[in-house]
Formats: sequence, structure tokens, C-alpha cells
Amino acid sequence: MTRYAAVADQLSAGINPPSTLLSRQMNAGAIVAVLAAAAAQKARQDAEDAFRLAGATSSDRARPLAELGLADNPAVHGALRSAGIVRGVGARGQVLSVEEAEARAAAWYLDEAAILAERTAATALGKRASSVAIAIGIALLLVLIGIVLIAPGSSDM
Repeated sequence: MTRYAAVADQLSAGINPPSTLLSRQMNAGAIVAVLAAAAAQKARQDAEDAFRLAGATSSDRARPLAELGLADNPAVHGALRSAGIVRGVGARGQVLSVEEAEARAAAWYLDEAAILAERTAATALGKRASSVAIAIGIALLLVLIGIVLIAPGSSDM
């Protein structure tokens, strides 16, 4: 009995061959990854909205994390800090460096200019990736055309 016949027999008997189970597990893993990425993006958007709704979009309007409702979610705030879109302000109202803010920020604000810069960089990266993909596609097309044109000529030899 061939391998394909054995798999067909297993499927008709309602038994999933190992490769099908593995495929389903891989698909489930991909779904979980997509859902986790969507949840992280939603949490980030909610945090950005909390800053905006509180008006904490400049150093003179910075707010404590508890006032923004973000004190209980250090992972989201850490992600915003890592992305460089929130800035810490000291007790006297001075904007702190990233290292200083970690230890002694009294309040935080959303840096809208940093968000725009991040978005512009992502757009530029996407355009660059699209250009590379188009160039590769054209190169492959030219190679295929060359193979088709050369193939009939090589049989004459």
C-alpha cells in the first residue's frame, strides 16, 4: 500500500494523520500569534488615547500614570517608553532623559511628534519593502523570459 493510500484510508476512517495534526497545531499557533499582536496593538492604542483624553500631550500638561489609568499596566507603559513616544517629566516640570525618566519621572506625556516620526519611518520602510519586492519580481520575470527564449535555441545544437 502506498503512503498516499494509507493516508486516504486513515482520513476515511476518521483518523488524522500526524502531518494533518501538525498542520492544525501550526495554524492554531499562528492564530494565537495574530490575536496576541492585535491585543497588544489595541492596548497601545488605548494607552495613547488615555494620554490624549487627559490632555497629556506636552511637557507642561504631563500627568501621573495613576491619573491616566496606566499605573496597573507597566507592560503597556514600558512598550510606549521603548517606542519613544512617551516622555517623563520631573517634579519641577523638566523633561527627563529616557534613563532618568525610568527612575524619577513624576508625570508622563504623549509625544505626538515622536508618533508621527514613527509612522513616517514605518511608511518609508513599507515603501522600500514594496520597491524591493517589485524589483525582485521584475528580475524573476526577466530570468523566465530569458529561459523561454534560450531554451528553444539550445535544442538546435
